[in-house]
Amino acid sequence: MEQYDVGDIHFKVIDLTELRDQIEAVEPVAIHLSEKTKVSFSEERLLDSPIEKVFLSIFDLPQRANWLEGVKGVNVLKKPGVNRSGTVHQCIADTGGNPIFITESGNGNDKEITFVEMDPKGMGGSKFLYTELVIY
Repeated sequence: MEQYDVGDIHFKVIDLTELRDQIEAVEPVAIHLSEKTKVSFSEERLLDSPIEKVFLSIFDLPQRANWLEGVKGVNVLKKPGVNRSGTVHQCIADTGGNPIFITESGNGNDKEITFVEMDPKGMGGSKFLYTELVIY
């Protein structure tokens, strides 16, 4: 028990170290769809916003319809929940067609973030690269 300004908080603690040591580590399946592609075009924008806020806006699939031109919505088709490698989603486009994409990878640090998603055949997709720009 611990005492806080809202009152006493009762809890139990169990050390799970032994159980964790019994779990076999499973490596996620690597997706390499983008290895076959070349850059067709690129677009660059300067945004006056923290890098993590921009990344979270793009990484949050349901929110894409709020900022991605031509997208009315997004349906998550596989691995619902947090977007991660292997997540499959379909963009509901204004023009129809409704392309399907697979999240291939996402990684970075507080200065640069990369996020890649591709169509299931590796014929096209998007690579988002966010770099913090410091202006003095």
